Amino acid sequence: MEEKRGSDSGAGAGAKDPSGFAARVRGGPGGGEAPGAEQPPGANEAAFGQKASRGAVATLIVVFLLYMLNYMDRNVMGAVAEQMKRDLGLTDAQIGLFQTVF
Repeated sequence: MEEKRGSDSGAGAGAKDPSGFAARVRGGPGGGEAPGAEQPPGANEAAFGQKASRGAVATLIVVFLLYMLNYMDRNVMGAVAEQMKRDLGLTDAQIGLFQTVF
């Protein structure tokens, strides 16, 4: 017997769809439930309970350190601009240009 696809007329549509995709698209077995609400508690724990690999942790640490270095590099100019202006005799326009280029 051939299965009808795309038909919502049958009450047993979930039985014909072993993956339950049609029921999730319609909003679950109750009709008004949010998609995924029919999942048992703890169904997503496997994804979050796994340990990260050493490579992933190392990559995260390197990216974090590079981000912090970039942040400090951008903000150091604002902290020393007045002293540079005094010491080098620069105008506000020259300091602004230097900050833009740097």
